[in-house]
Amino acid sequence: MWFERCRIVTEKRTKDGSGCNIIMAPRTSDTPWGYVFSRCTIENRESAFHYGRGWHTNPRCVWMYTTLLTPEKLSPTRFDPEAMKVSSNYFKEYRTMDAQGRDITPKTNVVTFTLRDHTQPFVAETVMTQQEAKQYRLRTVFADWQPDRELKRIERQARKLMKRHKLNRR
Repeated sequence: MWFERCRIVTEKRTKDGSGCNIIMAPRTSDTPWGYVFSRCTIENRESAFHYGRGWHTNPRCVWMYTTLLTPEKLSPTRFDPEAMKVSSNYFKEYRTMDAQGRDITPKTNVVTFTLRDHTQPFVAETVMTQQEAKQYRLRTVFADWQPDRELKRIERQARKLMKRHKLNRR
């Protein structure tokens, strides 16, 4: 799943506003990519939140160039460290920014994930390196389909329709 320039709004999870919002990140295919959030904005209206938590087997969730309107509400671990199913999860962030465009990504963020049905926790670095980030490109993730080309075609068509609509209104 690739989310590009989306505005993600979190709201109350419970009636009294308690709890912590979480983006779930299942891995539903055999690809190495999982959920990719690229250049998205998170507007958190209520409670604290996590960037993600594992769900199913081999979950993957990557946040790149994310803008947080309320960065103080992002949990200190950034990802939910509780009840992971397996140690092959992959949770990373790269170049997180505040509303003013300042990079607020920590230099390092090592999280100890608690594994369900395992005695040993899984320890992982969740800040992506520049080299890792370079792998996350539309053409890499979607080798057989290029959604950016399709989007450009649709945008050209929309501009033509808008132009025609303006001419017809005169």
